[in-house]
Amino acid sequence: ADVVFQSYSPLMGWQGTPDMKAELLGEGSVAKKIGDSIGKTAAQVALKWLVKQGIPIIPTSTNNERQQQNIALFGWELTTDQMEELNDVHIPGAGYHAMYWLILG
Repeated sequence: ADVVFQSYSPLMGWQGTPDMKAELLGEGSVAKKIGDSIGKTAAQVALKWLVKQGIPIIPTSTNNERQQQNIALFGWELTTDQMEELNDVHIPGAGYHAMYWLILG
């Protein structure tokens, strides 16, 4: 039987510290820099990174603007270089690849 990882509430529900979240999605983060360069939010970049790996996502928000951003993941792509840059994100103390905190939800 195959196991499929699923990411429920990947942007807000994870168990990392606020400092880790800031490193992943905040000002100066790789996701924010990529998002700024392509007109997307850091959250959209992080969600697209998950989707491009075949990981089903269930982003949650009560904010209508964020809900709209969360579903606006189609019609644009991350380049191979951008995916590799996101793949290389590491945060001391995360214990493993930092971007996988997004999967833990």
